[in-house]
Amino acid sequence: MDIILGLVTIAGFIIAIIVLFFTEQGKEVRDNIQYYSRRFLTHITKHFPIDSSKLKKTQPTSSSRQSLFIRDVTIMDGSKVKVGHKFQKVWEIKNIGDLPWENRYLDRVGPFKGPGRLKSGKRVRIPYTLPGHRCQIKVNLTAPYQPGSCYAEWKMVDEKGNILLPNQEPLFVSVDVIE
Repeated sequence: MDIILGLVTIAGFIIAIIVLFFTEQGKEVRDNIQYYSRRFLTHITKHFPIDSSKLKKTQPTSSSRQSLFIRDVTIMDGSKVKVGHKFQKVWEIKNIGDLPWENRYLDRVGPFKGPGRLKSGKRVRIPYTLPGHRCQIKVNLTAPYQPGSCYAEWKMVDEKGNILLPNQEPLFVSVDVIE
């Protein structure tokens, strides 16, 4: 009996590896592992900072790039949306830095396609915004065809995709998808 149980366990493990490497569901698992690994590393580096004098600087750090979340204009956190429903999330943010925002975008963080995910484009433009002024950023989304909780986040980037506010919390949407 122990031998049969051991063989079944090994067979299940082999099937899981095959699914992980050769199917769309496996791609989703790999994407999730990469996304949460990056998120974990970001969290760890916030609490255990690295001596930045030893790192090559790739982006200037400046208070001129700061933003302030003002409000969710549409789709409040925890809103209920129907499966497959198309909707628009709108955030209002304020430029609290000392430079205008020009050629800035929100880039979706983590996987943005696949079963059980909110579908959206990878990038949306942030309107030109002077210091001290507010803007509204709109993202078109489609709810998945399976009920459940969904969460997606975006970070501000320049036209080359460089993250401009690496230490700032991302803008996000969190909804419950219902039938």
